[in-house]
Order: sequence, then structure tokens, then C-alpha cells
Amino acid sequence: MKTLSLQSFIGARLRSSAVVTALVPTSNILDDARPERFPCIIIRHSQPTSFERIENTLHIWSKVSGFAEVREIAAAIAHTLETSPWQLEGPEPSNLTIITSLFLPRNDGAYSHGILSVEANLQGAPNAWSAS
Repeated sequence: MKTLSLQSFIGARLRSSAVVTALVPTSNILDDARPERFPCIIIRHSQPTSFERIENTLHIWSKVSGFAEVREIAAAIAHTLETSPWQLEGPEPSNLTIITSLFLPRNDGAYSHGILSVEANLQGAPNAWSAS
């Protein structure tokens, strides 16, 4: 059976969202990369938190001073992930929620950094999911 990843589902959903891509180009929505183009969203590997729940951390980077841009991107991500239907075949996440958000200055304010933790229930065959 093919291994599925919540990380790949989040990436696909963000890249297909007009709300998100109006703020961050699709080429700047990356999996496990270093922030080199700005603004950007970096989606880290999935981590299981229990047998039926999995978590992902999303990092938002901006070169705009202050937190206005990263907060706007974070709001677009939350809206997209929490309100948009998942159109998937087979096992899929449900009850996806943003469980924490944090906004930090980096390099004496040269960069703004937002961190969102996203958690979801998993439906379908549990052995079809991975933490990768």
C-alpha cells in the first residue's frame, strides 16, 4: 500500500489556495527546506502525536519588518486548512486545527518568522499513514 503523508496533503492544499498564493508564490511553498526566497512557507515532516492524530509544523518567513506579513500569511493558511474541504481519495485528515502559533523576529528584526502547529485526526486505514 502506498504511504501517505499529511505533509504532502498540506502542501498540495496550500499550493492550490488562491488566498495563500496571493501572498506566497507556489514556488516558495516548500517541504523541509531552508528559507532562501521570501516570503516563504516551509512545511516540516509530520509527527504522530497519538495513534489517530498527527502534527505538522509550518514555518513562515518574511523579510518585511514587523509581523504584519507573517500574520497575514498565517491567517490565510489557517483559513485554507480549517475551512476548505479536503478532496482526497482514500484515507484523509479530518478535524484539522491550528493548535499553536508563534511569531518571532530573527537577525535583529531583518526577518520575521511565524510558526504554526497543525494537528489532524486520521481517518481510513491507519497503516496507510506515515510520519514522513
